[in-house]
Amino acid sequence: IRDYIDISAIIEAQSRSTIYQKLDGLKMIASDLGATAWTQLSSPTYVYQKLYDFYYDAFTILDIDEYIDQTTITLHNQDIRTMQGFKATTFDLLTGALHKANQRPSLPRINQNNTTPDKGNEIIIGSITDFNNTSAITGRLLREGMSVKCNQMNSEHGGVHGKRLRLVMLNDRYTPSLTFAQAQILLNDYKTNILLTPQGTPTLESCLPLIKAHKLLALFNWGGAQTFRDPKLTDCINYRTSYHDEARALIDYAVNNIYVKNFTFFYQDDSYGQSPLEAAREALKAHGLTKWTEVPYQRNAISIEPSLVKKVEDSHPEAILFFSTITPSASLIRSLGTPYLVNKYLMGITFLSDEFRYFLTEKGLKFIISRVVPNPHTSNLKIAQEYRAHLKQYAPESTPSVDSFEAYINTSLLIDVMEKMTGEITKDKIITAFEHMKNYEFKGLVLNFDPKIRELATNIIVWIDNGDQWLEKIKRPITQLPTEHPAPAQVKP
Repeated sequence: IRDYIDISAIIEAQSRSTIYQKLDGLKMIASDLGATAWTQLSSPTYVYQKLYDFYYDAFTILDIDEYIDQTTITLHNQDIRTMQGFKATTFDLLTGALHKANQRPSLPRINQNNTTPDKGNEIIIGSITDFNNTSAITGRLLREGMSVKCNQMNSEHGGVHGKRLRLVMLNDRYTPSLTFAQAQILLNDYKTNILLTPQGTPTLESCLPLIKAHKLLALFNWGGAQTFRDPKLTDCINYRTSYHDEARALIDYAVNNIYVKNFTFFYQDDSYGQSPLEAAREALKAHGLTKWTEVPYQRNAISIEPSLVKKVEDSHPEAILFFSTITPSASLIRSLGTPYLVNKYLMGITFLSDEFRYFLTEKGLKFIISRVVPNPHTSNLKIAQEYRAHLKQYAPESTPSVDSFEAYINTSLLIDVMEKMTGEITKDKIITAFEHMKNYEFKGLVLNFDPKIRELATNIIVWIDNGDQWLEKIKRPITQLPTEHPAPAQVKP
């Protein structure tokens, strides 16, 4: 029997050797298993001054209220360079909102014993991702994007309709059996049926029985497999375009722009890797190419067998396309060696993320990658400007990234829909609201729901990021717009 302790807030240490964020003594950080998380630093030692630009004598005081959602945490700090005395700044413990003295809100209560938080005063959003296996880097970036938006809404707006947004992210180690178990924990322990931006295809496939039984909403999966684009899968909604579109865009770019004819595909031998591989085969045939090499590996592989490395070498590719995850891809690169790869084009889909590009850059190699969101560094869309501003405020140690930006967009869309609802926020209302989106302008994004592929994007765009610029490669209309009819009564127009 698993012991379940529902922790609402936590103060935790961070590794100063890996987190180089500036602090004034106290900071709210990414949610930890649904708990509002804080970190603090108190001693401006010589090392902390030089390495972390930390110059504060600081301490914090918890003011424990009868109810935890009215408990506050106060930072007392003094800059040792000016010595102008200690200043006090008070925050709501659960939301991070700047607390106004003597103006505590009157919140509804359902717990007569006054021992636990009021479950009626929070909206729990679940997610499942990998935090310590082959896709852990991406998992942390997805958590960053979702946490930044939730923290911003809680701190600046008190959540949604006065209810705190509580993000519960569970670790599945990119293992399907664990994904299903974690989904059960979200449903049974945390009492939420909203699964936002789960990471991975084979992992989410394990939850198909729950999705098909209308017990779980799979919202904006961080993956592009065709499995979740079945029109009958009504409790699944996609934001990003498919791996099929990404693979076709990469092939078109390789053939038309850099004139590649000899391809080798390194792919994960499951539904994740097979989906873009299938599209790549079709695209090559459309270009009149009939020969290529396919090199599969098993999910969660740490190292690549020598026989697979030799198969790549013997194929003498002009371009190697990676439909894979970071760890096995890096293993292949190390085994092949930089001298072998310097005159090869290395290309991949979004699942590899920028971390793989950084790995290759350190070896003097370039990487061409497909993108399914606008450039988070340069886009002038309102959603991109807000993302950069909120990232700077709520995760100042971080820099913009494609993965956290996508998670930020997904979270923002869900919040936008919930803010427009009247009455209770439910899974079915969320689905209905997204299904009725037609020419919906959202902070620079124009969205239409396509019922045939359960996708929000219209005029599908895949950008090819070749390291110098982002090039648009696919633009196609959606298959069919929803039938025009009034929005449901519970959603405000």
